[in-house]
Amino acid sequence: MKNSEDKGKDIVNILLEQLSSNSTARSIVEPPQIEGSTFDDWLYFFIQNAFIFFVWILSMVWVCYVVFYNSRLTGFIITKIVNYLFIKNGYFKIGSFSFAAISGKIMFRDLVYINDDYSIRIQDGWMVFCYWIPYEYRDAKTEDLSNSDVRLLIYLDGLKTKRYCELEKLFNLPSKIFDESPTVDTVDGSKKNEKETREKILKSMNQTRNELKQSIWRDLIPMIKIEISSGRFIFGNHLIPSTLSISFEDSQFHYTSQPAASQYDLLTHILKGKAENLQVMLIPSVKYSGSITDEPPRIMGDGFNVFRTNKIEIYYYQDVPGFVTEQAVDETDNPVWGMVVKCGKGTDFSYGPWADRQRGYLYSFFFPANYQLMPVDEKPKIGERRRFESFDIRLSTLHEAKIDILFAKNNETHALHINAMPGSYLEVTIPWVCNTNGYSTHILGQILHLDATTSLQFRPLIQSETFEFDVKIFFPRLWNGHQEWLCKITACKATVNLIFAHKIFIQDLIDDWSDKDRPDILKFIPYTWKISIVIKDFELLVLANQYNWIDCSTGLNDENCKIAVCGEHFDLAFDLPFVEFLPPKLMIKIWIQGECLEGAFYIPESSMNRDIIELIQRFSNINDRNESCNEYLAYFGHKRKWKSVVSHGNHWYDCMNAPIVALSITYDFWPMPILGDQSNAKQTIASHRKGNIKFVDEIEDFDVTILPSDVMTIELEIGPSNIALFGVLFRFLWNIKENYLGEWQSFSEMGVNFFDDKYVTKKRNDSDNKKDKLSMMEIEIEEPRRTFDPRVYRPFEVIVSVTLHEIHGHLVQCLSDPKHYCPLVYVEKLCFELRKTYLETKLQLIISPAVIQIVDRIERVDFAQSLEEGFLTLSSLQFRGHAMFSGLDRPLQSETLEYAWLVDVKVGEIGGRITLDQLMQVIVPFETFLLQIFQLDLDLQSPNPFYKCLHDRLQNECPESDLLISRYCPYPEDVKYRLVRVDFDSIDLFLIESNVTVNLSNPSIKLATCNVHVGKQFDGFTLLVSDLMIRQFVSLLPMKELGRTHEWAEIGSISMGTIFLDSAIESSEMDNYTISQREFLLKHDAKTKRLWFLWNDLAKCGCVGNCAFFGCNFDGQNFFNKDRQSPMNKNRMKPQSE
Repeated sequence: MKNSEDKGKDIVNILLEQLSSNSTARSIVEPPQIEGSTFDDWLYFFIQNAFIFFVWILSMVWVCYVVFYNSRLTGFIITKIVNYLFIKNGYFKIGSFSFAAISGKIMFRDLVYINDDYSIRIQDGWMVFCYWIPYEYRDAKTEDLSNSDVRLLIYLDGLKTKRYCELEKLFNLPSKIFDESPTVDTVDGSKKNEKETREKILKSMNQTRNELKQSIWRDLIPMIKIEISSGRFIFGNHLIPSTLSISFEDSQFHYTSQPAASQYDLLTHILKGKAENLQVMLIPSVKYSGSITDEPPRIMGDGFNVFRTNKIEIYYYQDVPGFVTEQAVDETDNPVWGMVVKCGKGTDFSYGPWADRQRGYLYSFFFPANYQLMPVDEKPKIGERRRFESFDIRLSTLHEAKIDILFAKNNETHALHINAMPGSYLEVTIPWVCNTNGYSTHILGQILHLDATTSLQFRPLIQSETFEFDVKIFFPRLWNGHQEWLCKITACKATVNLIFAHKIFIQDLIDDWSDKDRPDILKFIPYTWKISIVIKDFELLVLANQYNWIDCSTGLNDENCKIAVCGEHFDLAFDLPFVEFLPPKLMIKIWIQGECLEGAFYIPESSMNRDIIELIQRFSNINDRNESCNEYLAYFGHKRKWKSVVSHGNHWYDCMNAPIVALSITYDFWPMPILGDQSNAKQTIASHRKGNIKFVDEIEDFDVTILPSDVMTIELEIGPSNIALFGVLFRFLWNIKENYLGEWQSFSEMGVNFFDDKYVTKKRNDSDNKKDKLSMMEIEIEEPRRTFDPRVYRPFEVIVSVTLHEIHGHLVQCLSDPKHYCPLVYVEKLCFELRKTYLETKLQLIISPAVIQIVDRIERVDFAQSLEEGFLTLSSLQFRGHAMFSGLDRPLQSETLEYAWLVDVKVGEIGGRITLDQLMQVIVPFETFLLQIFQLDLDLQSPNPFYKCLHDRLQNECPESDLLISRYCPYPEDVKYRLVRVDFDSIDLFLIESNVTVNLSNPSIKLATCNVHVGKQFDGFTLLVSDLMIRQFVSLLPMKELGRTHEWAEIGSISMGTIFLDSAIESSEMDNYTISQREFLLKHDAKTKRLWFLWNDLAKCGCVGNCAFFGCNFDGQNFFNKDRQSPMNKNRMKPQSE
């Protein structure tokens, strides 16, 4: 017990000795051996080295504090000091802060600054000041500092800036950028004496010197390098539906300065750098409490991606304006301010109606209109600081870029895709001053090697080598003053593909882009769009397949029939004047002009006409306007210098050319402003497929004729033209008429099986289960129903006038003699007029005197040499057509039903002198021409096994059809009334050879035919030929004098009196229909009563004028002589009483 107490006293003494300041025992005592040592031995060892262990533990604590807690404590202290002394309306926080004097490095973490307008957050960062780099004095105004060493390095990680309040106040603050002094007080507009001017100049010079002295830090820090690992800028808050987000990664920026471009400015700030994975997105606002009317057309990641690129380069420059002196009063070069952006690989732009609406929400929130008259920015006077006139932005692409215009239609996304090659750019000039008339914004851009496609199955739209656009916007000083938007588009070497679906595609895009709100006079701003489109060297391709079949595969050798219009210059200009609030009517005039135009067509390899056309073009010669013989390929298609798709090597066949074509379109229409919130009126119903015919969204018995029509007036004028008469060409033109203006406007893709379930019948038992019956599958489609708006069904009236001057037509055929050319048809003038209304269409074609010139190479002697050239003449030709329409029992959105088609042809005097060989030269190409038009073995199969019936439905889907007995609702073309009248004034033809002539003369031929010729269902015709005479002459050989007039002797003649034929035959094709032709005509003509033979007691049909035709139809009533009426007309059945 005593030993333990002594030992404890020894331990205490040793511990006190170790801790004593006078102790000399500071060496470490060796530790005891592990084997044989006790706890007391180890305790004694630690007590002997207590001071050393104390220092070691204290060092560890200090290191832990310095490493983990010192920077945080320092940041806490700085946070409290800054919030207490400097922050009044906001909050500042720094999580940790450290400083290294040796390396000149400042490090911080979790930096936060929040105020009422914006917030800044930085996850971590550091700054390094390279004080060891030697200092060199440089004049910032005259020396370029961009090649200096980097003295200050800044690194930021996790930078996040959010702007959630109005930005407009930023533009009302004095300009203080990069530690520059604010502007001096401005001088009033009154006249100053010379003393005050000198004082002002001295004051501005002194202030310039002071500014240069203040910028001495530029000598110390000539170059600043900023690295941002990841950054994000956000604009928006919970009051708007979408927030703008700009994010990037791995960015490096260098700030420096260089001398200004103008000697009157101080210097130029330069900030250049690069970043990766830049994204500009519109993301939904998290706490937005309002109603969302529409969804983005496409979502990628967090939202809608507006702009994206893998790598971007930025060059920002800004002058420091100097002061105006006497020498700089008339200086025109203003201080420059702008930014240049270069995009690298993976550049994608996405925009559209939805994105534009979000841009409008953001702009109206951050830059709300103050509804005040903008003050005029006067020109700086002597002693005042020079000012910026504009801010220039240039964006260019270094690699291929993609542009998508996205919009939605019935919750389905559609897109216009544009590919841009390297070198494309966009320049925007934002005005920074307001003149007496206002200010203007300028947008200029160019897309190289543009390739635009659509999201349709048929994708090609536009291909152009260059596509330039120039937009100038003039804003007045008054917020609701008249604005003027000038847009000029210039394309070069462009190929355009057009189908009718593109019209619907563009119309849907415009509808989605248009304003969805009800018009408000408080928000109305008048403006005018002036649009000009110029294309240099163009090819316009139009598909001409029958039934609008389209081969959607890409390539030059597809199976589509095409017609192309090519030229060297295309100009389109029109104005869109929206200058009146809710105007009752608007008028738009469009002017189109083309120069050096050529026409061509393409036949797929599978067509048997392709080889025929190849041979004709290879072995035919053309007589040009200079009466010289040329090969076909040397005459057509040789004027164009630029050819892309339309070339003979790609099996395109040129057939027409004209030096100039002018087209004028005037559209006078009634606008349709939104009357209310249509979204609240939507209802979902199932469309009826059985029972009585009913159409949704309509009012029963609504008469659209009570509404005044929209009127479109089209005037087309074509200069002197040459055309090769191919039957294939006119066949294609007819297909284009049906595909773009007729029944087959919706195209069908080749290779798709249209005989799917909706055309397949299935068996079902009747109610008594006695026999099977066939019925079509019932399909219920959910369709949105809206409040009935009669303006949607307003009638549309079209007035067309076409004039062709000096037409040279060539009856092309294969020729064996290279000096022999094809017959030439010369028409001085051709006029076409059309007027289409809701109830009828009237058209008229007039051809002025026409001449066919035929030349043969048969060797003749003496006077017979004059027979080498033959001719046929036509004094005039008039074609008139009258179509009658009815909208009874058809949906209001459908086209009106054509129930009658009346034609009247008046042929003038036909004369000529022609040989047999020349006659064959006319007959052979004319036969080939007709063969190519009516070649039935080239007809395609209709995509629908049934036609559309009287109610604008497929016959198998019409409730009026009885499928059990195969009686269908008729096809309108099968039951409509047809009338054709042909009147020849006179014929006087000479078929001549060297010594024989045959003359055919006839005063007149009248022919009339209709399909209600006798009573119910009789097709018939009436023919009247008066005084037909055929005479033969022989030549009397000349006696002695070679120049003596040649004499002919009549050796025989055949003369016939008046020939009158009247025939009719009953048609049996109507037996399979649910309604007879007479019932059909009575039903649809009951309102207008234009087919008089249905309603009067006269036993006459339309052949003798018993119907309306261009008015009272006096010509029809006197078409035949009164004493030679058809005997069948006496037995015509009278109309049955209803």
